[in-house]
Amino acid sequence: MGLRFLRECLPGRTRQNIAAIVALSLYSRGCLQVLRRELNLEYDQLERGILHVYTQPDAFAQAVEAAKTMRRFGLDRQTVSAERCIEIEPALAGARPLLVGGDYTPSDESGDAHKFTRELADRAAAQGVDFRLNLTVDRIAPGGSQIAGVVVNGPAGSELLTADAYVAALGSYTPLLLRPLGIRLPVVPAKGYSATVALPDAAGAPTVSLTDDEHRLVFSRLGKRLRIAGTAEFNGYNLDLNAVRCAALMQRTRQLFPALQTAASRSSGAACVRRRRPTYRSSGARVTATCGSTPATARSAGPCPAVLPLPLPT
Repeated sequence: MGLRFLRECLPGRTRQNIAAIVALSLYSRGCLQVLRRELNLEYDQLERGILHVYTQPDAFAQAVEAAKTMRRFGLDRQTVSAERCIEIEPALAGARPLLVGGDYTPSDESGDAHKFTRELADRAAAQGVDFRLNLTVDRIAPGGSQIAGVVVNGPAGSELLTADAYVAALGSYTPLLLRPLGIRLPVVPAKGYSATVALPDAAGAPTVSLTDDEHRLVFSRLGKRLRIAGTAEFNGYNLDLNAVRCAALMQRTRQLFPALQTAASRSSGAACVRRRRPTYRSSGARVTATCGSTPATARSAGPCPAVLPLPLPT
């Protein structure tokens, strides 16, 4: 697994992967916009673009070259000065001595992934979709050369669910479910951290979605909340929280937004939560395996609590 990961980081492979991700991202964003209009979805979405900021000259120089690559593949990522960063997001004014530049994609969007999912689920339920909640997936049961069904456990005991096709969307747990079927996925778990803080009316918080690439942090305004998410801890399936990492989220937030005010009713430390995500996919966003005449589509669907990365369809 480690060698496969490193191979995907070679320059030639990186360019191919960027091209595939950009193409999928643009298509995904278009699908999201159409779906939002058709279903009138509201999920604290902001259509103000996404701004990446840099505080180290070397990192900014690399970002300039990366932006050129993105533009060649059709993404409107603009290299901008530190002054322009503050024009785009005035809440960064207090961090002006730190900033060396940024890049800005005005066509990008952000929103609350949880609200989006709930809104979409409500619309689907109204159209007759049956959501089976409070069930634990035990295993996929093979039936000769096909899939016989999915064994689940719930309040009523064990049950075999059958369907014409099966989608495995369990994030980094997907490989564990599919491995007994002989399906190997290049996905390993990474533990991330996020904090959500409530904001007063005059909060001095950003309204443009921001990414601090050097510290691997994302800042998203979700109504009267600010969500900060980032870091990646490779620690297997361990779910213990690291207090130092939680504190680092807020420390960097204060550096970039020294005038930020938070509502006293919420504790930033207590709002740190754990999340899990796949680290990479070596050959696109989806792996399709066939058992006899029955397809089983395995999709890595790692959650991101700050934004909607490749929301539709991945």
